[in-house]
Amino acid sequence: MFRDRYTCRICHRRLRARNLEVDHIVELAVGGAPLDYLNLQTVCRRCHRAKTAGFLRQRRSPAGRAPPEPAPYQPLSDESEWGAAWFPS
Repeated sequence: MFRDRYTCRICHRRLRARNLEVDHIVELAVGGAPLDYLNLQTVCRRCHRAKTAGFLRQRRSPAGRAPPEPAPYQPLSDESEWGAAWFPS
């Protein structure tokens, strides 16, 4: 969460840690690395639920469809300027 500056990587809202969750970019069920930092991202609960629901819907769909490519980790534009100003109040 600190790396992502307490910001949801999907909707880009800054929230307190109690409202955020850690998500696997590539789900463990399809071979994602469980503890690789590049496979982890900070997301809010609403976005995490929506992403999980979409993944489960896709798994129930016909087997002929290929899964979408996950988006690679992209650092926030001002990630080098960590200070008190970015912390949510």
